[in-house]
Amino acid sequence: MVNLNRFIMNRKDLLMRLNQGRKEIDSYILKLNNALRFNIEKSDFLDLEKTDEIQRKFKESFKTSTKILNNTYTVGEKATLENDIKTIAQQLQQKEGYLLTKSSETCGAVSMPVLIPLNNYDAIIEIDGDSLNLVATDYSNYIYLDYYEEHGEFFYQLFFW
Repeated sequence: MVNLNRFIMNRKDLLMRLNQGRKEIDSYILKLNNALRFNIEKSDFLDLEKTDEIQRKFKESFKTSTKILNNTYTVGEKATLENDIKTIAQQLQQKEGYLLTKSSETCGAVSMPVLIPLNNYDAIIEIDGDSLNLVATDYSNYIYLDYYEEHGEFFYQLFFW
């Protein structure tokens, strides 16, 4: 009985997120297209079940994997951040990936070349509010760029694994 109740609650949550996503997706696509200067269509979005799986794998991998890069930058060190992003971009030139933002909860992850959001990280952070999350479609690489405030100063923290 407990499993049935959990299934019903999960299904209800999924349906509520689907309905919310239907309301949000057109404006979200417009924001992404303008920010990335890349044509994203509804067909580029994954369904919520697949998105949930990707997010779960992202979180698990973040906790358990050895990071290739884990650096923190002040806003004044943005040139160093951008050099590190260029280095990552060189390694991932041909990779397809999934972009995860807060809107992925209701609209789904977006499938696209990894370099598009990576090279436009500021625009994604502006849309998302505080981070950029990318996963290679083969789950071989993950990127997490966090933008946060601490004691009145702003920082970026970049993880690559």
